[in-house]
Amino acid sequence: MKKITILTILMAIVFLQACTPTYKWKEPNWHKYAINEYCIPNEVIISSINSKTDDTKLLWHCTFKSPDELRIKEDRNKEKFETIAREHGETGEGFYSYPGYVSCLYQVEKIEIVGFKGKSESLLSPQFSYWFYSIEGFIKSGYKRNKMNDIEEGNLGAIGKMDFLDMEYGLTISYPKSKMEDKFDRIELRVILKDGKVLHCDMPLK
Repeated sequence: MKKITILTILMAIVFLQACTPTYKWKEPNWHKYAINEYCIPNEVIISSINSKTDDTKLLWHCTFKSPDELRIKEDRNKEKFETIAREHGETGEGFYSYPGYVSCLYQVEKIEIVGFKGKSESLLSPQFSYWFYSIEGFIKSGYKRNKMNDIEEGNLGAIGKMDFLDMEYGLTISYPKSKMEDKFDRIELRVILKDGKVLHCDMPLK
């Protein structure tokens, strides 16, 4: 009886090993470019964030939407893509890295935030802080750094080019809560594109 039990256990172990899927770690792949596509936005969506570490600030997250026809990719517009890639410091020499797909914001000139109170309006951008994930440092290093994204942060009124902003993570902005409470009827974010088009979105105040 004991031999039968042991034999049964051994057979069960062999069966389980045969049925258990084997996982293989992904190997680094060859990437010709770090940025896979350049995305011109046609919409911005803003949501408020509850800060768990600093209750003196109001936080918002901005997501940029770009339809497929406004995305510039190598496989369908090679010449234009390569021109833009060179502007971003990429020549197509390539590098090995783990699988990843990077979509970067493109053609944004600047971002403005305007507060409205009655018939008056105030430009608030210089009082806002921002941060986003940027791939610029990785490209400038010659693809030699271990991490692809750095956090870029600063004053929204002095924000420079945003062409290295990783679309997957969007843009986070903040403002002192004490300066906001009951001082504005509404606040509007404006994304100004290089062709003059302006995207508008009201920011939730609560």
